[in-house]
Amino acid sequence: MNLFKRTTAAGLAGLALAVVPAVPAAADPAPPGASCTWRAEPVPVPPFAEPRSYYVDATDGEGNFSGRTFVGQSAFGVVLWEHGEPRQLDLPEGFDSAVPAGQTRSGTVLVNATSFATTPATQQIFLYRNGTYEPVRLPAGYRNARADAINDRGDVVATASVPGGSVVILWSVLAAGPIVISPPELPWASAVDIDEDGTILLGDGYSAYLWRSGTLTPQPPSPGTPVLTREISNGTAVGTVLDPAGPKAVLWSQDAPHLLDGGGEAESVNHHGTIAGRLGAWDGPPAVWQGTSLVAKLPLPAGAASASADLIGDDGTVFGRGDGDTGPVRWRCGS
Repeated sequence: MNLFKRTTAAGLAGLALAVVPAVPAAADPAPPGASCTWRAEPVPVPPFAEPRSYYVDATDGEGNFSGRTFVGQSAFGVVLWEHGEPRQLDLPEGFDSAVPAGQTRSGTVLVNATSFATTPATQQIFLYRNGTYEPVRLPAGYRNARADAINDRGDVVATASVPGGSVVILWSVLAAGPIVISPPELPWASAVDIDEDGTILLGDGYSAYLWRSGTLTPQPPSPGTPVLTREISNGTAVGTVLDPAGPKAVLWSQDAPHLLDGGGEAESVNHHGTIAGRLGAWDGPPAVWQGTSLVAKLPLPAGAASASADLIGDDGTVFGRGDGDTGPVRWRCGS
């Protein structure tokens, strides 16, 4: 899972919307928050470091996570949190900036690296595992792709620019080589996330489609109504419908949309169907849903007047950021 792909779209609120009915999704047998209390705590940073300079971008869903910190005016370095302790990695040789794009349960981190030594800048996708950066090779004729996501079995999706548009590139562990996905309906195709079965959530900026084994399926009310897509897990995708009356958090299950209680925006979903986002508005309070049902408004971290909930792992940990100098925060539900 990855959260370094967030885009605000409040400025598109004037676009027309065909309202989607709220249809309850199947509830998790033991929804989080039913008998526990959510608590906010700061994500640990090194001594004397400024918390606001650190970001959490991905998690393995088992207590470890990865992110970035500033190493220059517009450059980042990768940070791993293992057993709660941060460790900053060296940059890949020859590159000036590196940002995680995803993390697997086995600990592999998908990384986008950039070198500013050329104009335009050079980009390279890496897999960081066993202490080594391994380059991901693009198919012939493509360059400077941006990695978007990785699943636990190791499938990687990326987006690459081509003249007059963009394409999605899939490296599947089940295929002999990379697959270029270029649907005629989407001249500006862009990958968003990939599920464990290889289903890809993609779009062209404000649309939602699923790509399954070569078949492209639109997710209503897209493409007629603009939406923002965020993540997919265990067959459930989440995002936000851009309604003139305000953002409407939505989940897609079996190619049908279901609005979440209270509106707002859905940012992340885990294997159990638990969703993290913001309630009611783009700047609403952080919140958690189980299916379409609101579980809890999350408490603000100490010293913060507002906060965002941007990422949820399969272990139920929610990551986000507080405003001002608060920096990254995580919420966990306990007795």
